[in-house]
Amino acid sequence: MRSALLAVVLGAAVLTSACGSSPAADTCTPDQAKVATAQAAKTKADADLKAADDKVAKAKADSTAADAVMNKANADADALQASGATDAESSAKAAEAAATAAEAISKSTDATVAVKAAEEDQATLKGKADEAAKAVKNAQSCKG
Repeated sequence: MRSALLAVVLGAAVLTSACGSSPAADTCTPDQAKVATAQAAKTKADADLKAADDKVAKAKADSTAADAVMNKANADADALQASGATDAESSAKAAEAAATAAEAISKSTDATVAVKAAEEDQATLKGKADEAAKAVKNAQSCKG
């Protein structure tokens, strides 16, 4: 009889161990203050990431527009130069077109730099948002 009772007790202990049920896991109650703090940080990180996404989209649109202006200015300058006109008015127009093209190239370069900077900010904020999401998950599961 004792051996049967011992077998039942040991069997229950082995079964509990195999199933992963432990008293500590059953009594885990997330600290609501930690959860709320983590969720607030996640909300802010998500908002910052959304703003960064919008900034990247705007920078890319600005870059595309600047490239279009640059291409048109270059084409206009090339056309005036190819016309071969040598009078003063034509020369002035060609010089003006070349100056416009140079300005457009500068703006296009600035726009490309702005896109790169916005994408770097976006990547940093994406990492922060991912960390905030992990913090919420950990707070909800009593891991920190």
